[in-house]
Amino acid sequence: MKLDASHVATFTLAPGDKIVTYVDLGDGKGAKVFDGDPRTIQLKSHEVITIEIGPPDVNPPPSFSFPSGL
Repeated sequence: MKLDASHVATFTLAPGDKIVTYVDLGDGKGAKVFDGDPRTIQLKSHEVITIEIGPPDVNPPPSFSFPSGL
């Protein structure tokens, strides 16, 4: 699947759209913008990665807590 400045999987950005990537470490601080190349994110247990495609004023996703035992 593609993941670059103008594609996320099968989605192609429209003019005026942008990609913003967030990483929520599960530490209670919520999602933070990831400024690097999203292809370099090391996937870890209980972290939430969100890739948003939209107009320039996107908002971070809400925090997520994994149920105990997962």
